[in-house]
Amino acid sequence: MTINEILTQTIGRLERGGLESARPEAEWIISDLLETSRTGLFLRAREEFPGEHASQLEEIITARLNGHPLQYLLGYTEFYGRRFACDPRALIPRPETEVLVEMVLSHLKVYVPPRAGFRPLVWDIGTGCGNIAVSLAAERPDLWVLATDIDKPALNLARENIKANHVEKQVFLLHNSLFDAISPARRFAAICSNPPYVSESARDTLPREVQDFEPHRALFASSNGLVFLQKLISTAGQYLQSGGLLALEIAYDQADAVRKLLWANGEYKAVKLTRDLAGHERVVTGVRI
Repeated sequence: MTINEILTQTIGRLERGGLESARPEAEWIISDLLETSRTGLFLRAREEFPGEHASQLEEIITARLNGHPLQYLLGYTEFYGRRFACDPRALIPRPETEVLVEMVLSHLKVYVPPRAGFRPLVWDIGTGCGNIAVSLAAERPDLWVLATDIDKPALNLARENIKANHVEKQVFLLHNSLFDAISPARRFAAICSNPPYVSESARDTLPREVQDFEPHRALFASSNGLVFLQKLISTAGQYLQSGGLLALEIAYDQADAVRKLLWANGEYKAVKLTRDLAGHERVVTGVRI
């Protein structure tokens, strides 16, 4: 069978399995197996599909139809224009989190523009696979980024991604729970986090691939998903420089509650909500007074 025939067949199987993103997933699977780009996939459409990849393709399709996230099956994903190793040790980076990175970079561009001999310090709390910390460091080579997480396996995965993206001299990993081991004497130009924010009551509404395969510790939070957001908002101001930014990813239905928490805290000005590409209010930011 030709590559195009295999692609068509794979799309059909994924569609029948109920996957809404059947076509892009099929293109990703086959282009990965053939070690080519998606453009290359179509340029080679009439070539014979290599038989040595048939069994591997079947394994991936079967696992995907059984709910396994494709990113875990292939071992990587793309985030902010870079490749990140991806496995069950940490959450899968998602496009909406790129909004968080963008907000931090936009603030730093004005607040601490690059200048010789000065290195702003940013803290990524709950770094997971390191996608936020690595992206910030790669985009701003003058930054130092502290990346912390309570989960040691996640930190090991982050270490792999830091090395693969060549930012070892900028990103520093620490096994830590929220603010426990950090002195308030250390002041940051920005603190950002994509914390657990899914309410326990919403567990059954999540897609099967999320419920069954992604780490629950990084997903769910009590108090309607707000417990970690409350802790971050109540304490982060002690660690931020005046004019420093607090940037938090939130659930689509938490915007009003989190905005009120920031204003009530009294340490922030310019509280702002930013929407993701789906139109949901996804990132809340506040500037330390």
